[in-house]
Amino acid sequence: MQSAFINLPTIRLHYLDSGSTATTRPTLLLLLLHGLTANARMFEPLADLLAPHYRLIAVDLRGRGLSDKPSAGYSMAEHAADIIGLMDALGLERCIVGGHSFGGLLTMFLAAHFPKHVEKAIILDAAGKLHSEVRSLLKPSLDRLGKVFASLEEYILAMRAMPYLCGAWDNDYEAYYRSEAIMHDDGTATARPQAANIAEALDKALEEDWHSAIKNVKAPAILLHAQGSFGAPGAPPVLLEADARETVSALAQCQYEEVAGNHITIMFEPAVRDVASAVRHFIDNE
Repeated sequence: MQSAFINLPTIRLHYLDSGSTATTRPTLLLLLLHGLTANARMFEPLADLLAPHYRLIAVDLRGRGLSDKPSAGYSMAEHAADIIGLMDALGLERCIVGGHSFGGLLTMFLAAHFPKHVEKAIILDAAGKLHSEVRSLLKPSLDRLGKVFASLEEYILAMRAMPYLCGAWDNDYEAYYRSEAIMHDDGTATARPQAANIAEALDKALEEDWHSAIKNVKAPAILLHAQGSFGAPGAPPVLLEADARETVSALAQCQYEEVAGNHITIMFEPAVRDVASAVRHFIDNE
C-alpha cells in the first residue's frame, strides 16, 4: 500500500492506499479505520488478502501513526469530521467502511450520522457495549504509551511479550510494531500515540449514546466477533458474545459471524484469513 498525506482545513492526515484493483469490474472501495492506539499499518495483512479484489484506503486517525497529533479534540464527532473531510477531499462520495475496535465504533458513528457516505459497514470486534472491565483489559496496551524504551529493539521485545498476543509473532507483527515506534536522537524509543490523547478518545467513546446511534444505522452491516481470551489463558475477550449479539440485533441489517483469534490477533495470520473471507462474502453477496 502506498503512503500519502492529505491536508484538511483543521488537520493533516496520513493514509495508505492500495490503488486500483486488477479486476475489470468497477472498483469497490473499502475505507478502513483502526483501533484505539493502533495505526493504518495494522491493516496490511488484511490488505494483502483483499487488495486484488477491492481498492483499500486505511487511515491513520488523528493522534495516531503519521497523522497530526493535536493536544485535544478526540471525540467521535471530531474523528468522524476528519473521515468525512478526507472522503470529500479524495472525491469519495460513498464507500464501504470497515473498522476494528475503536474504528468499529467510529464506523457505526459514521453510518448513523453520515448515512449517505456509508454504503456498507464492517464492524471488527466492536459493539455498543464492551466488557465492563475494558479499561483493565486494555491496560497492558495503554501502559506502553509514554514509556521510554532504551532502544527500538527493547521496544520490539516488550511488544512481543505483550500477554494479549498469546505468543503469536511473525514478520507482520514486527513490521507493525516497528511502524508505531518513534526513534529519538539518544537512541531511545517511544510509541507514537500520546497517552493523554488516547485517554480522551477512550473517555469520549465510552460517553457516547451508542444505543441511540445504533438505532439510526440503516446500512447493511456485519459484525465479526473474536472470542479468544485477551491476555493470559482464562482472561475474557474484550467483547462478550451477548454484547456483540445485542448490537447485531439492534442494527437494522446486520450479520453476526465468529472469527478465530482474539481482539488483536484477528488482524494477523492465520486468523486474518477468516476475516478476509467473511469480508469478501459480505461485500460480494450482500
